[in-house]
Amino acid sequence: MKNETIEKSIKLLIVEDDRNFAYIVKFGLQRIGGYEVLIANNGKEGYEMWLEHQPDIIMADVEMPVMNGYDMVSKIRETDHHIPIMFTSSYAEPHDVIKGYDFGANNYVKKPCVPEELNCHLRALMKLSAQQPIRNREQVMVLGKYKYDPKYLVLKAEDGMEDIRLTNYENIILKVLCQNKGEIVKREIIMDMIWHDEGYYPSRRLDTQLNKLREKVEKGDSAIRIVTIRGVGLQLMDDVKEGK
Repeated sequence: MKNETIEKSIKLLIVEDDRNFAYIVKFGLQRIGGYEVLIANNGKEGYEMWLEHQPDIIMADVEMPVMNGYDMVSKIRETDHHIPIMFTSSYAEPHDVIKGYDFGANNYVKKPCVPEELNCHLRALMKLSAQQPIRNREQVMVLGKYKYDPKYLVLKAEDGMEDIRLTNYENIILKVLCQNKGEIVKREIIMDMIWHDEGYYPSRRLDTQLNKLREKVEKGDSAIRIVTIRGVGLQLMDDVKEGK
């Protein structure tokens, strides 16, 4: 009997205000096979769906209502430097393309384009991304004496220590800090990731969640520190990994 390799489907987020074009691409790619397709109608919806669904790759228009593609990509790139992003736009003058790459796109394709062409671009980006050492959002990360698994909201202990269980808010905070370990993350970015649906940034609520998270992780391992850089943001430090 012939062995068959079952490939994981690509979770693609299409951010496009032209619904006809979005659905033509969606059904065309699904006909080709190997795609799970999500659709957002503007940059704001696209950003929120990126937060909620964590797609493998994003294909976005540039000119859209509510929030344009440039602004959406800029917000995503504040915390995620690895997800492949491709712009598809009828705005394809050299300065448009340059601007797209400046905002963090990995490719820029001129419309009109057909699903077969887009499939080639998307798979090329996925292949290139797979060859680069990246920190997967769902993989287990080493943090001090723990192995942090964001998918199950837990820091698994070794040497007989107790596991640390996290709430959903604590998990979001720790995950984004871990993905940017040693770098400063703005408080506004974290608040937007947790409370974006509420339309405002409850700073005191973030402080409450931070205090609870600090108490858990620093009590479990003093080498793990969440440092507040006043007026700038937060920084996750792991003294064990940094040899201190």
